[in-house]
Amino acid sequence: MNEWEKGIVFAIGNLAPLFTFHLLRDSLSSGVIRASYYFLMAIYFMLLFTFFIYFVASIKIRFFYLVGATFVYGAFLFLVLSEMMISGLASTLTRWRGEVWVKELDYVYLLLGACGLALSISRLDIVSEKLAFPEYIGPFVLATALAIRAIKTRVEINGWNKLIRG
Repeated sequence: MNEWEKGIVFAIGNLAPLFTFHLLRDSLSSGVIRASYYFLMAIYFMLLFTFFIYFVASIKIRFFYLVGATFVYGAFLFLVLSEMMISGLASTLTRWRGEVWVKELDYVYLLLGACGLALSISRLDIVSEKLAFPEYIGPFVLATALAIRAIKTRVEINGWNKLIRG
C-alpha cells in the first residue's frame, strides 16, 4: 500500500470518531473534547483540499483514490451540513420558508443528481461529445446530492423543520 492509499484508509477509518463526536456533541461538556472534534473537522477539510489539489495536478487518478476521496467528501459534507442545521440554519429556514422547506430539498437533491448523472454519462467512451469538465467532478456532484438527501432525512427524523409553538 502506497502513501496515498494509506492516507485514504486513514481518513475513512477516522470517520468513525468524527461521527461519534458529532452524534454525542450535546453531551460533550468538556471544552477539550469539543475542541478536539472541531480540530478533527479542520483536519478533514485540509485533507479534502489536498485531495482536490492532487486530482487537479494528476493526469490519471487511481480508482481507489477517487472512491475514497468521494466517500470522505460526502461524509464530511453531511457532518458540516448537520452542524449548520443544529447551529441555527434549520430554524432560520423554518422561519423563512415555513415547515415545508425540508420538502424543497428534494428539488436541490434531484437537480444535483441529474447534473452528476449528466457529468458521469459525458465521460463514457460511447459518447461522442464530451462536456468540458474534469472527469472526477461527476462523482463529487453525486456525493453532494446524496449528502443533501441524507440531511433531508435527518431533518425530518429530528423535527428540525417544526415551528416551536409556545
